[in-house]
Amino acid sequence: KATVSVLNCGTGRGGARPSVMSGGDASLIINTSVYRLGDGLCLCAAFANRATANSNSQAADHEQKVFNHLRSQHLNGTLQRYTFIEGDVASFHILNDSSVCYIACAPRGTRSEAVTAYLEDVRRDFYDMYSIHEVNNADRHYQFIKFDSRIQKAMRRFEATGGGNPQVDALKKELQEVTSIMQSSLEDILGRGEKLNDLHSQSNKLRDNSAHYRKKTQQLSRMQLLRQYGPYAAATLTVFGIVWWKLGYSLLFFL
Repeated sequence: KATVSVLNCGTGRGGARPSVMSGGDASLIINTSVYRLGDGLCLCAAFANRATANSNSQAADHEQKVFNHLRSQHLNGTLQRYTFIEGDVASFHILNDSSVCYIACAPRGTRSEAVTAYLEDVRRDFYDMYSIHEVNNADRHYQFIKFDSRIQKAMRRFEATGGGNPQVDALKKELQEVTSIMQSSLEDILGRGEKLNDLHSQSNKLRDNSAHYRKKTQQLSRMQLLRQYGPYAAATLTVFGIVWWKLGYSLLFFL
């Protein structure tokens, strides 16, 4: 379950909006930080744009205000695992896991579900590198700065997937539909190929059967001729044999 809060953290001193949070791409994470909840020790922080981060300290001020708000909830026992805090031009997405808090700052309008999934990705990477014992024994800010590279990779993965951008989601859906149509067309073509193979096989079978029937027809024709003219031929041969035998006997008698 996620709690949603509104905190006045979108403007800087004198009402000026921080440039690090304005004009951003809704598919980008502006910065990500990892805190220890017990004492507020910042274990690691990573910015998508280092040049902007170095020139704008207001982002860190707003994030500190957000974290103080979270710590008060933590001390009161009301802190939820997922928390969403919305400012004027930016939003803060928080994942609380035991004694570690992960905060991601994103442009206003970024889908909280997408950023929450991103933070879960960061959390898994964090525990791949560090143990709870190392977290509890950390004694200085940014002690886990080496984790910055893993956060940068997670940011790039988030950006590559569109970060929940509706336009990117629509494009993905359209691509999936095109892929589905192409797959269906390919299956139809393969099905037609199989039908053609079946037709070819049936044609060969019909040709073989035709040759067999032709031979049978020829045999039947010969048998029919034999039945029709056989008796006459037999009678003729019999008479011819008798005449031949008598002629031969007569010749033998005269001799």
